[in-house]
Amino acid sequence: MIALLLALMWAAPAQAAPAEPAAVFSDERKSKDEPVAAAQAITLAFGATFFAEVKISTAGPVTDLSRLAHEGFYKRELITLLLLSAKAKKPLQDSVALRKKGKTLRAIALSYALDYDGIYEAALAVEELVDRAYLPRFPERRPRKEKDQP
Repeated sequence: MIALLLALMWAAPAQAAPAEPAAVFSDERKSKDEPVAAAQAITLAFGATFFAEVKISTAGPVTDLSRLAHEGFYKRELITLLLLSAKAKKPLQDSVALRKKGKTLRAIALSYALDYDGIYEAALAVEELVDRAYLPRFPERRPRKEKDQP
């Protein structure tokens, strides 16, 4: 039995191809997977309990909000959808699905029997907090210009 285990352990590294160091430590990401600064800042503005209430996916709030931002959702729109979902005790994906079907934020709020004007005011306040306190922590990355490269 021990001989079999030793033989398997000895043979296993011979079968596995050595990984290229560049492939292991590569930081190449698709632009869709790149976290958006606004998504990172919004995530800091709300707590983990809040994201549990809106049933964010297991990928995490930064990933989900970044994906939505890449799909064309704006910062205030994301904040408003988060607040609508939390107030209505509905998953964020339900609100996003309604928005993707073309419903206005006001119509979504009315379908949840919520006061849109109050939620909009709260979204403005949260956006101001995000812009002032959290967004400066995540400067936008810009690709280098050709003339800047060595």
